[in-house]
Amino acid sequence: TNNAVLTWGWSTNYMLDASADLNGSVSGSANGFYADGTSATVTAIPDQGYHFTNWTGDFTGPATSATQTVILDQPRALVAHFAVDRLTLEIVSEHGVANPLVGLYTHDYGSSLTNRVTAMETLVDTQYVSTGWRMVGNVPFQGSGTNMTMVHTNNAVLTWGWSTNYMLDATADLNGSVSGSA
Repeated sequence: TNNAVLTWGWSTNYMLDASADLNGSVSGSANGFYADGTSATVTAIPDQGYHFTNWTGDFTGPATSATQTVILDQPRALVAHFAVDRLTLEIVSEHGVANPLVGLYTHDYGSSLTNRVTAMETLVDTQYVSTGWRMVGNVPFQGSGTNMTMVHTNNAVLTWGWSTNYMLDATADLNGSVSGSA
């Protein structure tokens, strides 16, 4: 009924786009549009055998913090990055020759490893015979024999076991003999 001006009102929404590269995922606030000034929180979740390293993109907290809370005052695109866990295997053996040698080794999570020792070691009149092995921190926990295969999933210590044999040298001088155990 009168001359008028119609003005449309607008609000601003910004896009949140949080993603993960290989070997992990993100959880928390869903990707999508949020009203200007809204707070959103996302957390980096590594797959088993991996750890979170950093974020890249439009975030506001420390890059190495797995959880980011951002204010959507602009579009926010951020990507979580992950790296494989590095695990230690210590090999212990009092005798024989271990392969790999006695020492501390570092491998990627999930590495398939074969370890072995010589079956016996002879030092003059003493002989050491491998009786098997035991492992702390990873499976399998023990076994017999001179070879073992494992998938490296935890820091571990592999210890080779040995039994000791001694030389019996029974002899007789002239005009006699010795009998009994051979």
